[in-house]
Amino acid sequence: MAPPDPEPEIELWPECMPSVEVFLACATQWRMDAAGTPLGLDYPALEAVMRMLGTADMRQAFTDVQVMEAEVLRVFSAAGGAK
Repeated sequence: MAPPDPEPEIELWPECMPSVEVFLACATQWRMDAAGTPLGLDYPALEAVMRMLGTADMRQAFTDVQVMEAEVLRVFSAAGGAK
């Protein structure tokens, strides 16, 4: 049996790292509907995460995370809400 393909490597610009760090730290902060479909991130938790991480530009990080959040929701919607 062949091992699974490794995750593709991506190039991440250093100036994007704070926002990606916040997004990844919020992995357990999704609000879900009764069927388990993600509705969006819990914004009070997002703010708490940014404070705990010491995010310098919280406004920019919030905007960036909203872009990532919208893409996740689009992908889930396109997949029929698959978990």
